[in-house]
Amino acid sequence: YWARSRVLEYLAQVQGRLPQGATASLGPDATGVGWVYEYALVDRTGRHDLAQLRSLQDWFLRYELKTVPGVAEVASIGGMVRQYQVVLDPTKLAAYGVTQAAATDALKRANQEAGGSVVEAGEAEYIVRASGYLKSLDDFRDVPLKVAGGIPVRLGDVATIQVGPEMRRGVAELNGEGEVAGGVIVMRSGKNAREVIGAVKARLDELKHGLGVNANIMSLGGIAIAIGAMVDAAVVMIENAHKHLERWAHDNPGVALAGEARWRVITAAATEVGPALFLSLLIITFSFIPVFSLQGQEGRLFAPLAFTKTYAMAGAAILSVTLVPVLMGWLIRGRIPAEHGNPVNRWLTAAYRPVIGWVLAKPRTVLVLAGLVFATTAWPLSQLGGEFMPAMDEGDLLYMPSALPGISTAKAGQLLQQTDRLIRTVPEVASVFGKAGRAETATDPAPMEMFETTIQFKPRDQWRAGMTPERLVEELDRAVKVPGLANIWVPPIRNRIDMLAT
Repeated sequence: YWARSRVLEYLAQVQGRLPQGATASLGPDATGVGWVYEYALVDRTGRHDLAQLRSLQDWFLRYELKTVPGVAEVASIGGMVRQYQVVLDPTKLAAYGVTQAAATDALKRANQEAGGSVVEAGEAEYIVRASGYLKSLDDFRDVPLKVAGGIPVRLGDVATIQVGPEMRRGVAELNGEGEVAGGVIVMRSGKNAREVIGAVKARLDELKHGLGVNANIMSLGGIAIAIGAMVDAAVVMIENAHKHLERWAHDNPGVALAGEARWRVITAAATEVGPALFLSLLIITFSFIPVFSLQGQEGRLFAPLAFTKTYAMAGAAILSVTLVPVLMGWLIRGRIPAEHGNPVNRWLTAAYRPVIGWVLAKPRTVLVLAGLVFATTAWPLSQLGGEFMPAMDEGDLLYMPSALPGISTAKAGQLLQQTDRLIRTVPEVASVFGKAGRAETATDPAPMEMFETTIQFKPRDQWRAGMTPERLVEELDRAVKVPGLANIWVPPIRNRIDMLAT
């Protein structure tokens, strides 16, 4: 937050230099990837229109949900923003001799509050305040503009006053049933998406009644990969200690090994293989350092694995030359049987000895064979794709077509509803929430011709037999054929990360 505080300081310094009426503000502590939850307000009783639903979102839900921990912003989308509209009549303005600037100034002066200091009375003081906010259409009509011939000219004499919707730059639609008002929960950077979504759902349930690197799978994967190498170091160390103890018993028959002599044997066994084990574990540790250079989705996905793997291997390297030798001295007790006394060891030795003898006797032949084996990987390597990350099945899908630039709001809403209806014809689709244009947030600069439709699917056990995610996308692409729209089907999270990276 140090950087944000510095930006706020500079904004405060330049605020006075901005043009009149212009203000600058700092965006939320979030990115476009932080769009973790979307919801729609639907009144199936027909008692509330889009303007009332949007007012409920802007003046109630938005503030309630913003108090949820981890939420940086609640962006409104769709619906109608209610506003008072003053439509000036040029003919009447000319007839009364009133300019547009004069009407604007009079309206600004009439819609404000003023303080009048205090009045002392009866050993008490009372604050004086003049409340002049306009609250109804009649209040607007009665705003005085000038006096002509002793008769006041009011705003209603030169203009039509009405309540209407604000010009919209975004439209929301649900399941092809028509426009709705809704909101987007933008998560604060660095927070846990699952926890934030759970808290938002719980808060929404409460409001409905009122109205009437955590340990994730990749970090555990890093431990799973590292645990084999971690144990190998201790196994090699213990096996070498067994060999030294066996050799000492063979050289000193009938003599018990104890005390300082025993610790000397254990120390000799540990120092013989300790440096090699420590170096090998460090090499494995350093081999994961390039993973930290990954960016975008790859970096976010594999960073927990790289961290846990590196920490585990670094810890194993230190413990293999410190704690393991001490534990061997304390825990390896009793008679150590000879290696050749185990029939499995005898069989493995008999099978391995001729192989290692042949390899050491013909090193050039071995190198040529190894080179040929390596050469066989050239063709499979050439067939690999250029993308590091394979496509992941996120469970949901995002439909992102683009219309022709300059499309009107009404036409965008019509196309959005049409495409949502077509998507809903596929049996596996559970719900469709579409957005055209931008939400009221700095994290969404989308123009009106850009559509974003989030598709939620039913559970897999409710899909038709043989249906796969790939076949489902193909069927959706065949179902949604609208002239002027180019179909694009992408996973939601992957799309957000790609948009942020570009």
